[in-house]
Amino acid sequence: MKKSIIILAALTLGCFYAKSQTTDGLKITGYIQSQAEYAGKDALQVWTGSYDSEKYHGNDHFLTYGVRRGRIRFTYSKNSAKAVVEINTSEAGVSPIKAYMGWDALDWLSFQAGLINSFFGDELMYLSPVQETMDRTVLTHQLFPGLHEIGLKAILKAPQNSDFKGLKLELAAVSGNGISKTPDGHINFESHLKYDKVNSDNTFKYGVGVSYYNGRVNNADTNYFKFENGTWTPHAVQADTKNKREYFGVDAQVTFYPSIGKSNIRGEYLFGTQPSVQKSFTAPKNTQYNSSNPFAYERKFSGGYLYYVQDLFSPKWQSVLKAAYYDFNTKADGKTAVNAYDLKYTNLGLGFIYNPTANVRLSAFYDWYINEEAENIPGYDRQVPNDVLTLRMQVSF
Repeated sequence: MKKSIIILAALTLGCFYAKSQTTDGLKITGYIQSQAEYAGKDALQVWTGSYDSEKYHGNDHFLTYGVRRGRIRFTYSKNSAKAVVEINTSEAGVSPIKAYMGWDALDWLSFQAGLINSFFGDELMYLSPVQETMDRTVLTHQLFPGLHEIGLKAILKAPQNSDFKGLKLELAAVSGNGISKTPDGHINFESHLKYDKVNSDNTFKYGVGVSYYNGRVNNADTNYFKFENGTWTPHAVQADTKNKREYFGVDAQVTFYPSIGKSNIRGEYLFGTQPSVQKSFTAPKNTQYNSSNPFAYERKFSGGYLYYVQDLFSPKWQSVLKAAYYDFNTKADGKTAVNAYDLKYTNLGLGFIYNPTANVRLSAFYDWYINEEAENIPGYDRQVPNDVLTLRMQVSF
């Protein structure tokens, strides 16, 4: 713990000393997000703590607070090369986030290799300090835990003077288990094709994209369970079978400028197949595949979101509306579901942002999750307490 504190203090002092200046190609930037959350005990997504019935005396809601992110980023750019190292610091310690090298080989072709951003769809591409909602949707976080991958990425952009200006294709071979070492050497494929268009006077722009992910998850068991005829049905397989992990996505965005201020509407629809453990939907984020809790449950899923972000006469004030849904098991319903991750949820959210200066942001956001009611899951025969109120202060440097 002392070592982490010393590292954090040294890096923070170094960053403030650098004041985000570029010296011979080196730039140091970062941001810190500190927040408090008041959450229902069955909330799908809480970041600064977790519910403990003994500590909270069986209350339906609990208060928690801490550092959501404390990021420090070192970027070196010179000629056509780039190197990026980013770490996260919080009360939990110091951990790597990014560590990759980039090369702009041609005007239309570049490469990245190392610890890179996941880039499936649109939501993953919004950096946290500029994102208007407190966090990405539950579905995005669980499909891509950690939001980063070890891999090799190619980026192809149509030339500015071509008829295909605005078209971009991203392709990558990734490990598929977050930032951990790959346990089996299997390569996963991630892709995103995007087209962006801006009108001549920059008063209207839109974008559309499609995404595809194809990978494998190790089973470490001799059974593979599929949800058939209203129940989890085992199928005999060989141990360490690689189960298919496949995602599809469609996204769209539009920005325009009415008299009240800039308006941005964006949405995304995702569906596919997710091998997971029995009582969770989350994709693997480590090198261990435990046979006592194997990734042996195939879930067909779907989900989507729609955000509406509105400047309130000034970029200093913004309002945010959110509507989303997550169906973690499209083959189950309230009568056949046996755990919370077989249910469908509707997520509604409302938030306000105040940017008093260029590097300070104050945010308040309320998330409400409406669960599908289930007959066979204790407590889920009604709406469970799962709402979350988040207050955050962010400083960038």
